[in-house]
Amino acid sequence: MIQPGDTISGIGRRFQTPVQVLIDLNGLGPRASISPGQRLILPRGAVDVGGDPYATGPAPEGMSTPEEAPPPPPPPPLPTAAPTPVPPSRQPAATAAPTAPPAASTVALDWPVRGEIVRRFGPVGLGERNNGINIAAPAGTEVRAAAAGRVGYVGDDLAGQGLTVLIVHRDGWRTVYGHLGSETVQDGQDVQAGQVIGTVGTSAGDGRPSMHFETWRMRGDEPNAVDPLGVLPR
Repeated sequence: MIQPGDTISGIGRRFQTPVQVLIDLNGLGPRASISPGQRLILPRGAVDVGGDPYATGPAPEGMSTPEEAPPPPPPPPLPTAAPTPVPPSRQPAATAAPTAPPAASTVALDWPVRGEIVRRFGPVGLGERNNGINIAAPAGTEVRAAAAGRVGYVGDDLAGQGLTVLIVHRDGWRTVYGHLGSETVQDGQDVQAGQVIGTVGTSAGDGRPSMHFETWRMRGDEPNAVDPLGVLPR
């Protein structure tokens, strides 16, 4: 069953099935649109390798799995239906999602917390890049939703992200709030702009309490990291 944040490409990766096969089997049409709660038919011989951030539903009964599942690809934050897991704050430049040029957001985004920018968006050396910014603030400071939307992920199992909340907004926008000290929302919850979603934590490794913030724009099934400083108010 499709979960919020799942994408057709993520399902194809997880079950080792070409996307076109899934489209044809399920009559999805040229847009290949799927929605939470929908059930998809998988072909005979599909294998559940597990671990894809954009295919998070339970495996069908009797689904075969490899003896040892390959490691999942680095998760890029989220899809057209609703995010699920978000990408690590750093990833190798060779595999980092392409970044969209700075442009005004079609969603009015606001700062999740105010403070000094201690890490900026872009390359950080050694072939890595930062897909967002790190904002310093006292531990326990309230972190607020940058815009209205729906929570697509809450958890601490994304490498290098700490406790993370991801929110899906309209027009393909997603925001990611990492290295939180606590969270006050849950998966699937609708939130308003400015609503408290958690607090600043101490796990970012900046030498002082800070939180990590990312903005993403979907282009089809492809997530594109956007420099938050280009879409947040001055």
